[in-house]
Amino acid sequence: MCHNEISASFFTIGFKVHKTPLQIYKLNLLILFLGLLPLNSIQGNVPCEIFDPNSQQTVLDRSLKQPNQFSLAPEIYRLHRFRKGGTRQHGTLCGVRAGYDFIKRYNFSFGIQAFYGRGTLRGKTSQNLSSRSHWSDEQIEAYAGYTFQTKTPLCFSFTPFGGYGYFREINQFISPSPVKFRSTTQFDYFLYGFLSSANVTPCTKIGVNARFRTPWDQKCKVSKDPENEDTTQRIGDSFQFRIELPVRYHTPWGCNHFEIGIMPFYEQRLYEGRIGYPENYLRTKIIIYGIDLQLVFQF
Repeated sequence: MCHNEISASFFTIGFKVHKTPLQIYKLNLLILFLGLLPLNSIQGNVPCEIFDPNSQQTVLDRSLKQPNQFSLAPEIYRLHRFRKGGTRQHGTLCGVRAGYDFIKRYNFSFGIQAFYGRGTLRGKTSQNLSSRSHWSDEQIEAYAGYTFQTKTPLCFSFTPFGGYGYFREINQFISPSPVKFRSTTQFDYFLYGFLSSANVTPCTKIGVNARFRTPWDQKCKVSKDPENEDTTQRIGDSFQFRIELPVRYHTPWGCNHFEIGIMPFYEQRLYEGRIGYPENYLRTKIIIYGIDLQLVFQF
């Protein structure tokens, strides 16, 4: 039954989220495979225009009648930071992502999303000295687009969008770092990309989402340095993106407003170097990969 596979998948996630990216993607494929098994054993709601043997009628998938979606997702991710000159840091962080989306077939769609994450990074400086810091991410963004959706059994939907957002990351160096200071990078950005989904079984939905960011007015403020005054550095042009692979399940046994799922993702942030005074900003690249555990309420 569909609810059994949901329970099994959720417990599997709980034991595996700390694994490597390759193992996370293998887990995602395993859960997808489990979702494909009960194609002939599920009764009740079925995708888009499919014949229902119980009612002897063609019925529509409930997602066509529930365009409002509230989501809450604990997020676990691995962050790698590479700064020109040899400085490298890495660590595991945890956060929470919350959002609202209005997605309706052949209609204008919109949404808003907020995220906060925090953790500890460790690494080496360019002089091969140990470094340690507290890292935090803060983000809020809004988008608007248009949804195209079929009434075929897959019920495929595609939503191109554009939007606007604000982002801030804080890196507070602590002992045993040779120099203890706070680096705060913040910027506004233009957002564009697409959302997509398809029903592969009556209770399983998969998709691919892409979010691209073009930042502007990027600044890096260096503060709380006991030996120097606070300074603000300008950052060169950069490009950032995030790719998501959501897999969602809904129960066929009564509570049709909730979905649970997982969403592996990969994200890259690139900050180009820029000449400045009193110091130049050095090119910095950040690579992130992780997984969301999603709870979605639809109405």
